[in-house]
Amino acid sequence: MPETDREDRRVQEVMELTSAMMNRYYHSNDVEFVIAQMDEDIVWLGTAEHEFAVGREIVSGIFRRFAGQVPKCNISEEEYHVLRMGPDAYLCSGRMWIVTDASTGIRPCLKNKSCTRNQVMRSYEHETI
Repeated sequence: MPETDREDRRVQEVMELTSAMMNRYYHSNDVEFVIAQMDEDIVWLGTAEHEFAVGREIVSGIFRRFAGQVPKCNISEEEYHVLRMGPDAYLCSGRMWIVTDASTGIRPCLKNKSCTRNQVMRSYEHETI
């Protein structure tokens, strides 16, 4: 497989994984899925002014502390951009609209969310693509 095809496939997989993480967190509140994707050296930036943490142990603790407290939301208009940072390392940034699901009974609140996700593609370490 030509290198450009393989790289295009990896970029697509990074975008799909980022989308899956956002949707599983906001739609299903599946924090364990999100935590399972975190690298040991994760840097997390939340939407609030004080939401900043470094390291998997600390960040996963924050996510677990809020498990079950995030109302079900729907995501639309996802847009992602991926930069290759090095061998099997990618930076995925994006934006999307997040709205609370009608089933929550919470008045819909639209939120434009930007995200940046630094994903080290560990799945490729033992796999030939």
